[in-house]
Amino acid sequence: MTQVLIDTNILIHAKSPSSPDHARAKADIERLVIAGHELFVCPQVLREFYKVMTTPNTSNGFGLSPDQAKHEVQSLLDTYLLTEDSNTVFREWQTLVDTYKVSGKNAHDTHIVACMTINAISAILTYNTKDFRRFNAIISLHP
Repeated sequence: MTQVLIDTNILIHAKSPSSPDHARAKADIERLVIAGHELFVCPQVLREFYKVMTTPNTSNGFGLSPDQAKHEVQSLLDTYLLTEDSNTVFREWQTLVDTYKVSGKNAHDTHIVACMTINAISAILTYNTKDFRRFNAIISLHP
């Protein structure tokens, strides 16, 4: 049994019936569950998910109120295991940023990888494979 972290984009597609990747995201998650994998989310993924949930529809968000978004996040917490986020994760993030010369928005994805490595999670389900490709030596991608 493999531990797999579910990336934000998968959760957004699975939540949005109008997304062209809606059925694919739901099927990919179900495939992992049927195969017996343990599925995780990390605090960074939940923050990103909350941000999209509360962003107005006119700006590519869901336009939910904070209370509605809180309910959606709780639903994810009820469904998936939550990784720890700690000072150790932050120190790992610093090491990864330095080692892989990360800059800009990729710093957020690097935090996800730091959570994964500190929590001994070796795989991520994501459709943004290019964002994680630089870390192929330490994690595997499940597109």
